[in-house]
Amino acid sequence: MRELFHLDNGVVSFTEAVGRVADAISPLGAAARTVAELSALAAELRQIALEKQRAEAARSISLAALEQRQREVELAASEMRWTGSEATVSSAQLNEAISRLTAQVTDRYISEDERMIGHQSLQTLATLSVQLNQARISGTVRWSDDLLNGGWFDTLWTRVFVSRLELGA
Repeated sequence: MRELFHLDNGVVSFTEAVGRVADAISPLGAAARTVAELSALAAELRQIALEKQRAEAARSISLAALEQRQREVELAASEMRWTGSEATVSSAQLNEAISRLTAQVTDRYISEDERMIGHQSLQTLATLSVQLNQARISGTVRWSDDLLNGGWFDTLWTRVFVSRLELGA
């Protein structure tokens, strides 16, 4: 979007194009400059409105794409719930996984995607470790239904991949 005027410390100045338009409509006399300047402001307002419409359309498209991707992720997680329903994890396995993953995410040669997934996995494994220790103390594991209360990822992860924990190791 081209700026047809500048505002600097409360002083308005117009571009040369506005001056040339004022010259072209000079038969209007003293009103020529005012008409050209008001027309420039009106043109900028029209450009701003169009840019806002374009931005809103792009935002709507982006939101729709994000919502579609969210549905796809939820569907994939739902499918994985069935394939991971027989998974069992011992305390020793969990500790080994945390150790290996910590070493991997600190490797400076891994990709950003791998690092991001690794960090998320570490958070999830740490949560599972706490749950495993709590289960050892209480003798039972309760999965909370807090998908809407901030723990949605950990709950989803737990339900998808770990349906029961072996407390023996």
